[in-house]
Amino acid sequence: MGLFVLRAVIVAVIFTYMFEYPKIQTTILTVLSVAIILYDIIKRPFLNIPNMIELVSYELIILVANISVMVMAYNPDDVDLNDKCADVIIVSFFMFSVAAILFMFIAFVIGLKDAIKAAKKKKGKISIMEIIAIPF
Repeated sequence: MGLFVLRAVIVAVIFTYMFEYPKIQTTILTVLSVAIILYDIIKRPFLNIPNMIELVSYELIILVANISVMVMAYNPDDVDLNDKCADVIIVSFFMFSVAAILFMFIAFVIGLKDAIKAAKKKKGKISIMEIIAIPF
């Protein structure tokens, strides 16, 4: 978990101090995104597979947006390319929101399934508080 806090600090420092150097800024952010994805895949910091898939999905969406911003930084005069990259960034943000809703729905369904399974084990004698606590 410390790595993700360190990443947030690095991103904040890059945004704060390197705004005058967009090419370097976007390159570092893209490399950082790739490094985080590789770390997630190789080290598997989460034991729960759905959480791992969620994290890697978010990171891939962020990587697509970072690559688009980097392309824009390296080609500031190409209006058509920048328009296409801007569209990719907008779609990436939309996909990030859709992915969040999808993963919340999946977590709800898994929690509901576990609650039903627990209720069947107790033969219907389960309190609302026990049902609420099952996903945790």
